[in-house]
Amino acid sequence: MRAGAVAAAALLLCGCAELKAGLGGRGLVVESQAAVPERDRVLGVAAAERRAVEDALGLFISSATRAASEAALEEKILSSPRAYVRRYQVLPSSGPSGGGDAGVARVRLLALVATDKLRKDLDALGLVRPEGVYGAPRLLVSLKEAGPGAGREVGRASDAMRRGLVARGYEVQDLSDHQNARYQKTGAREEVLAAARVAAAQLAVNGTAQAQAVVDERFSGLRPFRARVEASAFWVGTRGLVAHVDVEATAVDLALESAAGKALEDAGQLAADKLAAEFSGRFHERSVLELGAAGFTELGRIRRFMADLRGLPGVAGAAVVALTPELIRLEVFVEKLAPEELAALLMRLPGYSFEVRSVETDYRYVEVEVTRK
Repeated sequence: MRAGAVAAAALLLCGCAELKAGLGGRGLVVESQAAVPERDRVLGVAAAERRAVEDALGLFISSATRAASEAALEEKILSSPRAYVRRYQVLPSSGPSGGGDAGVARVRLLALVATDKLRKDLDALGLVRPEGVYGAPRLLVSLKEAGPGAGREVGRASDAMRRGLVARGYEVQDLSDHQNARYQKTGAREEVLAAARVAAAQLAVNGTAQAQAVVDERFSGLRPFRARVEASAFWVGTRGLVAHVDVEATAVDLALESAAGKALEDAGQLAADKLAAEFSGRFHERSVLELGAAGFTELGRIRRFMADLRGLPGVAGAAVVALTPELIRLEVFVEKLAPEELAALLMRLPGYSFEVRSVETDYRYVEVEVTRK
């Protein structure tokens, strides 16, 4: 009776009509279960909701991305599964389990997962698109600048780096040293990555810049200064290293501050040149194709297909855009792969029988129908 009362109460709380696992007009319905201590049976619904959200992750990110981003997923997604479950229905037979598991209750439910919100939040974490599928990625620059000539509000070196990268087509935000001093205390890299996520940047450039006087008799009456900039560019989503630069530049002037400031600017510009050289070619080799696939109605089959699709040569990643019983729409992130080449790979994919409905090269679109597993 207690189990029935809990299930009834859950149904009343969610106000659910009958749900059916799979794809429907209302979205993706996932069947999941969780084992909890008998005394914590009510918490089993939350645990099963979390399992439903976990099961849906594979529609948008690969197992490798999930493993590499475990902490971020736990903090931002899995700690609040209720945010992604629109409705749920507790299934019968949620009593104590047999087989020696005395005192354990298994709670089963059907959960209507908000896949649109789940994808949006995963994309905001930088996890949906694989590295390099951005064209010219948005950057956030943060250099800790010290010594003579350092900028008062915005660092001289970081501002020169920003201008140099903008001139090459990148959108860059400069995180000013003095206005954001807290980012330059302990754990600077993690703090800068956090700020980059807020700024919706794909890459974070973090490092140091400093100028110091140079003794050189050739510059009699002038003040020579040498500036050094050391910086690393990281992917915001995965924290993976993209590039590292370590450059020096020398400048002379009658005034100490002017010479030091000019050296910092020259070093910042040189660092921008070297970063741009490292980035060159990397962000234009990957692109996005759209794929429509008919004949998939079960989550398990869709997840298996996503895993197989990601394993095709030239495919860097894939993510669901929309789910309907008639057609699932996906983004396929490819490396130098044309739509007709993707269609050919799908036709040869073991374990499936695909019929190609259309290939639209101009729109970079492929549509197929699976006729059997």
